[in-house]
Amino acid sequence: MKVRDECWIADDIRNCIIASYAVRIHSLRQHYAEARTSDNKGITRGPFELRCKDMKQPVRATLIQSDPPVSTVQLPDSVHVGIGSGKRYVERDVDGVELAVWTVGNDSVLKLPNGAKYSCVMKQ
Repeated sequence: MKVRDECWIADDIRNCIIASYAVRIHSLRQHYAEARTSDNKGITRGPFELRCKDMKQPVRATLIQSDPPVSTVQLPDSVHVGIGSGKRYVERDVDGVELAVWTVGNDSVLKLPNGAKYSCVMKQ
């Protein structure tokens, strides 16, 4: 709640609130199995492990079918929140650099801010 409550000072209050809720949902789902027991009835799926070819570290992602659809991608040293269409989610920083994830079934593509692209498979 502290992160959410500090959104009043953000440049984009709406995106700050969306991001704070998405990160919290991802954390709850990752650490509490009970939060995942009714997945077929809710709007949230994950966290999934993205097994990406040629990528050494694991990546975890949670998908939230809200309005707008939101993804949370957890890299080893950071968490990114992308807003998208339900298939493609993009987080763009103030300089236009983006992290993007596309999903089609269990296949996905992860594009990191450094421009590297990885083909991945989502595993629950």
